[in-house]
Amino acid sequence: MKTAIDLPLAALLALLMALPVLTTGCTEEQKVKMQTAADTRRRAESQRVVKERALEYWDAVRWQNWSMAAIYFQEAEDQKRYLQMQTRLDAKHPAIDEVEIAYVFVDPETFESGEVRVQWNTVAAKEAKVVEEQHTQRWYKDGGRWWIDPEGSLLETAEAGAGATSSAPVTPNKPAPAATDAATTPPPETP
Repeated sequence: MKTAIDLPLAALLALLMALPVLTTGCTEEQKVKMQTAADTRRRAESQRVVKERALEYWDAVRWQNWSMAAIYFQEAEDQKRYLQMQTRLDAKHPAIDEVEIAYVFVDPETFESGEVRVQWNTVAAKEAKVVEEQHTQRWYKDGGRWWIDPEGSLLETAEAGAGATSSAPVTPNKPAPAATDAATTPPPETP
């Protein structure tokens, strides 16, 4: 039969047996390997969280739920400007379909900033036209959460071209996209 003294005695004995292992420590090489592995896990977790947040944001954009999309901006003033711009341009947004995250990059030094490459298809109303678009969106971490960077939230990629018509939501510090572009205008029909 075990007594109340046996349990603390067993814990003390286990601690004494582990003491040599605890005091020997790691070599510098082991410390570097462990730090590298920890950084890799931390970066992968950060990328997972940013991707999840970006997909939530783009799901709101896809369904033109601007009030839900606005919560991904940290500052109330940015949220307000975003909502004002989106509701003003609401009728001009084509339907977005198949939003995908092409890649997520998180700064390996700080784990506090990142970029997300987003691609989607737009379907022009009353036209049988599907256009693939891509944008790079900047995010930053503050207060344990990831937020859209209002200064660089949508950067047109080289594939979309400068001044291209865009279904991307306008961001607080970025002007509305141009109405037309030669790259998106269909070629004239040949007789």
